[in-house]
Parts: sequence; C-alpha cells; structure tokens
Amino acid sequence: MRKRFLTALCFVLIPTLVHSATNNFNFSLKNDGDKTVTQGSPVTTTITATLLLGASQPVSFAVSGLPQNTTASFSLASCTPTCSTTLTVSTLASTPTGTSTITVTGTATGGLHKKTSFSLTVAASSSFNFSLDKPHDITITQGGSNFTTVSAALVSGTAQPVSFSASGLPTDASAVFSPTACSPTCSTTLTISTMTSTPAGTSRITVTGTGGGVTRTTDFSLTVSSGSPTGSCLQGTGPLVTLSGVRASAYKNTSLADNTRIDASTAQFLTADLKAVTIGGGSNLCFSGGELLGQQPPATAWSTMHNFNGIYVRTVNLFLHLENMRVFDSGDGVSMDPGGTD
Repeated sequence: MRKRFLTALCFVLIPTLVHSATNNFNFSLKNDGDKTVTQGSPVTTTITATLLLGASQPVSFAVSGLPQNTTASFSLASCTPTCSTTLTVSTLASTPTGTSTITVTGTATGGLHKKTSFSLTVAASSSFNFSLDKPHDITITQGGSNFTTVSAALVSGTAQPVSFSASGLPTDASAVFSPTACSPTCSTTLTISTMTSTPAGTSRITVTGTGGGVTRTTDFSLTVSSGSPTGSCLQGTGPLVTLSGVRASAYKNTSLADNTRIDASTAQFLTADLKAVTIGGGSNLCFSGGELLGQQPPATAWSTMHNFNGIYVRTVNLFLHLENMRVFDSGDGVSMDPGGTD
C-alpha cells in the first residue's frame, strides 16, 4: 500500500515541477571590461545577455553614468538571450577627462532587469589639430596695399605654434604676416602690398599654416586694379625713390630734390626709433603707401608716446603730399617742422 502511494505522488509532482521551470525566465548580463578613450574619439564594448533559465524573452538595453558631452548607442536596442549588442560611446574634444562608471541595464518584457558596469576613462587628446578660416577677399589699386585677417582655431590637443605663409601672389607683390606665427586659437593680419608695376587682374592667394606636424590651407581672392589711385602724387614727374620690405630701422633723407616721389607701398616700418621716417629738402614731396607699426607697449604714457612720430618732415619749403599710409602705435602720425633741414 505504501509503495503504490509514493509512486502515485511522484507522478503528480513531476509534471508540476517541469511546468514551473518553463516559466521561470532568468538571464545574466556582462561587458568585456573597462575602457579608455581619448577626447574626441569613440570606444566600443560588447554587452552579452546569457539565458540562464526558462523560455527566452526579449531584453532591451539602456545606459547611464555617461560624462558630459558624451553620447552612446547600441547596435541592437534589444535582443533575445543568449545574444549580444555593441555599445559605442562617443566623446568630443570638450568631454572632460577622468573616470566614470558606466552602467548598462537590460530589461526583459516581463519586467526582470539585470545590470553590468564598467569604468570609462577619458584621457586628454595628445593629437594636435587646428583649422584655418577663410579670409575676406581684398582689392588693391596698383601701387597700394590692403590687408585681411587669417584665423586659426584649435580643434584638438594642446596648442602649438603655427607659422604662416602665402603663395600665388602676382608679380611685384609682397605679403607680410603680423604676427608671423601664433598658437591657436589665434589670428594674424596679412598685409599685401603692390607696386605700380604689379599686373592688374585677379589671383587666388593660398595661405598655409604649419605647426606640430599639421599643415592646413585656406585661400581668398586678390584683385589688383590698374593705375595709381585717382589723383595719386606718384603720377608726378619728379625723381622716384622706392622703399620696400620690412625695415627694422628708421629711414632718413633730408636732401630730397623738389617733386621727389617716394613709393613706400610695399614697405613696412617696424622700429622703436622716435622718428620712424624723416624726410626733407625740396618742396612738393610725395610719400605714398606703407605701414608703420610702433613698438611701444600698450601701457606707455601719453607724455612718452607724444615724442614718437610716424613721419617727421623737415624742410624750409614745406609742401608734402601724403597718401595711403597707415600708422599704428605712434603719438604723432605726421609732424611738420619748417624750421630747418638737419
């Protein structure tokens, strides 16, 4: 009697246990380890959902704990265990450095959820990179000058000095950068000067920036129009003196003949002398073009700055034509002294 009862009990319990195991769904979640990424770059990890028990159900994925300026995406937003999805974490150059704990949560249709975590370390970018903005197009009359601004922006890494050069200039034209190099983000002024012999027409000027093993280029349009500026004193018939290039010392000539024409359209004066240019002698002098950049600190007192002259004219028969010259950082742009010629 006892033996038959136990056998019957076993037949009753076994179907019940089998039915319970079929509905008790369970899974595990894991990642493939901690990750390190450089600012501005992506990194991936594989998330694996493993079926542990029961009939498999779809599992959806979510991520939390990301640092600022970081995004994440899954190759599969959900899958049915046993399965895997790839999590891609993308950073920007502005993503803060440091270590964060990233948590991925997998949630089954029935509400069961599991989590897995890993450390994400964002390292500073050691790869220097920069970009160059396109300068404005400029127009110059033969014998004149004009300028445009070139801006360099830091894209990634630690800023390093970038030097600038220009190519594609027409004949008898020159280019000067001020400053000649800078560390992005920064800008430089490109001054292009022409002569009366510079051919008229339009050229494409290429600006090249080089630094830290990186080279970038940009370009702009330069148009040279024919003839001296309307009414230019260079159209006279007196003796012609040509000043050109960067001049680090003062220019002085007080023995000029009457009607002398000085073409300084391609000259740049970079001098700390009290008088950058001193001219004199005859009457009806012409001084055309040029750029004078004083070398005094911004905090220099006016009582001191007043002693600095851009152009100092000494002649008994005073008459001067001055055109198209730009003077910066000088107390007096032009000073006239009719008292002598020394």
